[in-house]
Amino acid sequence: MKKKLTALVAAACLLSGWLPTASLAAHPPMHPVLEQLDLDGDLLVYMNTSTIEQRVLDYIEHMSQMMITSFSGDAQAQALQLEAVAATIEKVKAGIEWSGLLSLESYAMSMASVDGTLNRVVSVAQHAEADAGKPLWRLLASNPKALKGIHYVPADAVYTANSTASLDEAWKIVNEFIAQFLGEPQATAFIQKTAMFEMVLGTNITAITGSLENDVLLSLQLSEDKTITIPQGQTTLTIPEPNLLIGLETKNGLLGKILPEKLKLMQMPITESTHAGVTLHTLNMPVPLPVPVQLTLATTDHYLLLGSSREAVVKALDCQASHNGLTATPLYQKLLAGAPAETSAIEFMSPRFMQTYIAIMKQAMGLKQGRDEAAMIDMMLGGYENMYAGGYSLKTPTSLFSKSYADYGGAKPVEMAASSYIGLLAAIGIPSFQKARSSSQDKVCQNNRRIIEAAKEQWAMKNNKPEGSLVAEADITEYIKGGLPMLVCPKGGTYAINPVGTDCECSAHNAANNLKENIKRPAVEERVPVARISGRQISKHPFVIDRYGFVLPHHSSQTLLPLIKGLDMDLSPGLQIEQADVETALKIIDICDGSDYLRNYIQIESLDLMYPDFIDMRLAGDIRVRMPRFSLKTKLQNLATVIKIANGQGQQVKEVDLSLDSSKVPVTYH
Repeated sequence: MKKKLTALVAAACLLSGWLPTASLAAHPPMHPVLEQLDLDGDLLVYMNTSTIEQRVLDYIEHMSQMMITSFSGDAQAQALQLEAVAATIEKVKAGIEWSGLLSLESYAMSMASVDGTLNRVVSVAQHAEADAGKPLWRLLASNPKALKGIHYVPADAVYTANSTASLDEAWKIVNEFIAQFLGEPQATAFIQKTAMFEMVLGTNITAITGSLENDVLLSLQLSEDKTITIPQGQTTLTIPEPNLLIGLETKNGLLGKILPEKLKLMQMPITESTHAGVTLHTLNMPVPLPVPVQLTLATTDHYLLLGSSREAVVKALDCQASHNGLTATPLYQKLLAGAPAETSAIEFMSPRFMQTYIAIMKQAMGLKQGRDEAAMIDMMLGGYENMYAGGYSLKTPTSLFSKSYADYGGAKPVEMAASSYIGLLAAIGIPSFQKARSSSQDKVCQNNRRIIEAAKEQWAMKNNKPEGSLVAEADITEYIKGGLPMLVCPKGGTYAINPVGTDCECSAHNAANNLKENIKRPAVEERVPVARISGRQISKHPFVIDRYGFVLPHHSSQTLLPLIKGLDMDLSPGLQIEQADVETALKIIDICDGSDYLRNYIQIESLDLMYPDFIDMRLAGDIRVRMPRFSLKTKLQNLATVIKIANGQGQQVKEVDLSLDSSKVPVTYH
């Protein structure tokens, strides 16, 4: 069963462009530990991302060209605008290349069930060795080491992250960015502000960051018996009392000496105490806060601890001394049992974290919105109340490897968004994924329409066209890189360019809300036939159908419309057909009618719906096409390209099979 599921996921990834057309085995190995992926698990993903950076840079270049063509004013003003845009674009491109934000070459991940509902997630993110010195990879983590911070974490921690991230590297990266990408005035202002801050500290920032090792700790604890209340309008929100612990490994204790001294000079209310031979400096916050805060600082021989309360720091010191903290708990030992002694990062989340998060969400929704909203949160997240996870990562010169174990509260792993140790908390946002995905699709389509509108405006300005002037696809092609066919609606909609002064529309977005109303409304001003249609009745003159599926009486002027046939049902005027095959046929016709490029090469004569695996489409020129019922716009664009190439080579297409899941399109010629 697992093998079948893996194969299905791999096939889906291949169709969506995640996997390269070559087999995974034929691809050069990403990393020596790639063989540790669970190739026979529940989920296997491989993404070749080596071209992303160049594609983004090309897109930026394309957008800059669009901006340039919209410049107005005299020659001198346009020259200044051009110079400013060119300088900005070059700086953006240089910043992307310098930062390494898009330097990921490939990513592989597997998920497999190992014990009931417990799942193992393994991932490898690969980059070129030459990119190892770029800021992104320098910030994520350092080379593996024996992390010390994790031994200070109390057993009641609900979330912990201990990483080899370097604050010294972060400060160096800030200074590199200032030097390379800020102008002289901004760089000078930054240097001056830094110098003033260093005067207050009595030392320079470089000395402070240089006094720290690559060991950073962040831990959250929630009290078992204490709660706090947070005002929420007319009522209050009750949550377990939280404690935050931050830790930094030090070389010489410089930061631990400077902070108390400066706070005393500022006459802040600091009290000193000792615990197990370590001096604690506690700052009692003089302002009322919803959460009790007593910032406490302690420095041992090699570690600096900063807690939101004195209790948090005391517990941390005791855990490190007695070895009875988080690392001694059965759950931590279960999840991190296979972790090596030296790692680049460790992350842990207990069941209480998710339980508390869901309880707070339900409280907040119930207090602000009502019981229905709280019930909705319970329905969406209730299955994840017992979720927990833990894992580690290892940095190498060319990759970041991670292995984590997670129990998603009984949910099936394939139904969850799999993540490595870096993204354990991302699972909290999974219920919002569908909404975010739809919102993202809407934004892509909206941006496409903006590009079309900009192209229309440029064409109208260049040709002195007034509002109301009709615009053809050919008119704006030169203003859109790759032409209008390159702008694809993620929901499969088609774009109506519309006249100058009238916004471009998308059939899947602009008209989505009105479409259902129009379909349900029996009385309309006008029905425009788009095809002829025949059912079980044998008639010399078939009925016609409009784009919404309404059957209309035949007229002699409509004999040139495409014919939809093979429909096993009786037809009559006024009937609305809501059959999936008919909707697909109408969609094919609509896509072709909405594109000059497609219309030039695809003249549909008939669409036969009788075949279960494909639609038998006949075109002018005695061309037969096996048309699938999915990816319609992409398939039609491929078909138009095939016919265009054949025409250019002096050949006449006879048959095209688009129903195969293959990058190659089988074509025969007359």
